[in-house]
Amino acid sequence: PFVLGAAAALAPTTACSISMEGRQWWIAKTLPVRTKDILDSKILVHLVIFVPACLAASVLSIIALKPSFTAALWILLIPMAYTLFSAVAGLAVNLSMPMLNWENEARAVKQSMSTMVAMLIDLVSVFVPVVLLILLKNTVPADWIMALWLVVLCSVTAALYAAINKKSLLGVE
Repeated sequence: PFVLGAAAALAPTTACSISMEGRQWWIAKTLPVRTKDILDSKILVHLVIFVPACLAASVLSIIALKPSFTAALWILLIPMAYTLFSAVAGLAVNLSMPMLNWENEARAVKQSMSTMVAMLIDLVSVFVPVVLLILLKNTVPADWIMALWLVVLCSVTAALYAAINKKSLLGVE
């Protein structure tokens, strides 16, 4: 499940979604729309792209691997949690370090600090449970580690989502 989770996590479209506004950022700041609605729309764009692909990859993995019921559940749940975490974490990072002055869109997407930091956070979030699974292989059941990590990932996602919903677009420069 963590291989699928890594595939879902390492391409956060929200890590550059604020930066892509560029010089037109003032338009988003002056719209008569709540900040929450604008930020939710950026998360939803990420989810529209990644959830179908993640579901397809999970279902095909289940068909190919023929795992037990609990393993199949992890193959479905963990990549979905990473998809949501990646979207929220990428947006949180981009809100704190947007790059609004760029000449070429590729610079905002591929060379921004927020994209690099978001991908690093996502990479670490996949690396930690894999290391735990390897180190605790003979002492703790893998299902417990996966359940614990799913709770941690969902809790961090919820906390980040609550934090970004407290932000105002007027403060983002």
